[in-house]
Amino acid sequence: MRLLVFFSAFALGIAIFLAWKGVGNKSFQQAGQRPWLTPDYLAKREIVEWLEELKGRRPFTSDEMAKLREFARDPIWMIRCRALRALSYAQTDQQRKEAIQIAVQRLRDKEGVVRFYAVLALDRLQARETVPDLLPLLNDPDPDVRKVVLKTLTRFGYSVESSETHRRQKE
Repeated sequence: MRLLVFFSAFALGIAIFLAWKGVGNKSFQQAGQRPWLTPDYLAKREIVEWLEELKGRRPFTSDEMAKLREFARDPIWMIRCRALRALSYAQTDQQRKEAIQIAVQRLRDKEGVVRFYAVLALDRLQARETVPDLLPLLNDPDPDVRKVVLKTLTRFGYSVESSETHRRQKE
């Protein structure tokens, strides 16, 4: 009986502490826990890694495409990046169109690394029709994004000067 009272008091103490800290209403990232240590992240990573490793050996199934769509919108940026990498190997015309659409949406992601992977996906998919979507990223705050956009546009056959080159020529 004493043991039951002790554990009840202990559980109540933890609940009060979490409520006081406000952790119960926050995500893992907001609460300061690293998302890559959570079972949710580890499970998603396993799935998306397997899809990445296919590397175009076969088209994705409809269930796999549904998972990649979901992962491309995941709150954890690492999962979004991996989903974009996997989508860059889309095989069929329909999957390629969907992968391009998803990558274009991720060009506006808040994380620079996700925008970087979105550009890489569009490059691998040879999505020349997305040039108008890529051009604003020449002024992206992330220098790595600007560099990959320049390389992609060059591979697409465009001659583009970076804003840094343009600034140096004016000086």
